[in-house]
Amino acid sequence: IAVYGLLCLSAFLSATLLPGSSEAVLLGLLASGQGSPAVLVLFATLGNAAGAVVNRGLGPLLSSWVLVVGDPLTRMAGVLRVPFGRFLGLVTIGKLARYRLLVLAWQRWGVA
Repeated sequence: IAVYGLLCLSAFLSATLLPGSSEAVLLGLLASGQGSPAVLVLFATLGNAAGAVVNRGLGPLLSSWVLVVGDPLTRMAGVLRVPFGRFLGLVTIGKLARYRLLVLAWQRWGVA
């Protein structure tokens, strides 16, 4: 459980203003044989989507200075007032696809 929590937290932080690299954490967990790849993808997606929601909420408040630091698209969704359901659906699909492709690449070519 701690492994999944660590990945979820890393993915959350990676999607917000704070520095993080959830891809590196995911690959490290895969390389060390910790956790199920499918469950790792799920927790990475959930954490990263939650971080994107935070960015969306910060958009109207902080967009004048944080665009350089974080993910500008999720913040702009907040600025442009993209409906939350549509935003969350599209962001989740995109995050899921990214982590799933990363796992598939790791399974195909592995990491040393």
